[in-house]
Amino acid sequence: MVLLTIGIISAALAVAGLSIYWKNIVQWIQRVWQKLQERIQGVIEGVKTFILKTKEGFKNSTKYYSRDKITEEWQETVVLKPVDESEIPKAILQRIKSCSIGSEIETTEELLTLTV
Repeated sequence: MVLLTIGIISAALAVAGLSIYWKNIVQWIQRVWQKLQERIQGVIEGVKTFILKTKEGFKNSTKYYSRDKITEEWQETVVLKPVDESEIPKAILQRIKSCSIGSEIETTEELLTLTV
């Protein structure tokens, strides 16, 4: 019974931590989205999120996709934000830790799952 209670509490804390992490990422993406809308000569039509492993640690990488109003060419704008290892959900951290430096893994689906 005690182990079950500990397991439930641990799971609840993990979900709470994951929710806080993604809430911060979503707010950051929204702020960047608004700033980029002002600077890019096109409408942002898509976004993807990644976690990047660097020599210095980890970074959230958000890629915004837009189409130039005049040339109709697609543009990709990449915004990086350093993130502490303790802020990364365990499942994502385990995946990125097994990768080499310079690697990135997409986290868009996890983000959509938690925010919808």
